[in-house]
Amino acid sequence: MTKGNRNAAAIALIAELAEAFPQTFFVDRVRRRPLKIGIRNDILAARPGLEPRDLGLALKIYVSCFGYQRQLANGTDRVDLNGEIAGKPTPGQIKGGANCVKHFNDKRMAAAKARREQAAAIKAKASAPPPARRIGLADLRAAAAARKAVA
Repeated sequence: MTKGNRNAAAIALIAELAEAFPQTFFVDRVRRRPLKIGIRNDILAARPGLEPRDLGLALKIYVSCFGYQRQLANGTDRVDLNGEIAGKPTPGQIKGGANCVKHFNDKRMAAAKARREQAAAIKAKASAPPPARRIGLADLRAAAAARKAVA
């Protein structure tokens, strides 16, 4: 299976988890909350037909999104499969979430700056005078004839 197919399957698995555990998992990235440590084992126990490797990738994608990391950085309580509080993030986890949020924001700002610079370059190119006409063979012959006439 290609990487794209694995990612698509993992995203589909996130949708299945959101349907099976609606208080815990969300397809909408903004609503994602920090998950209980060890929730992978709870899911495998509740849904024994799942492939552990597929679940691992789905959870990796789930927790790496901006909304999840923002909630982690804010110190939002972790939740179990029933949506009940299952602990708090540690200060190190909160700091890690804050670093991820900063990284996301830095990338977003860099992309916006690049778009602005590209737009300015296009605008400058459009307002620049047209390049001078290149000299052709006929122009060179005419210049040579003019020099001969003066000499």
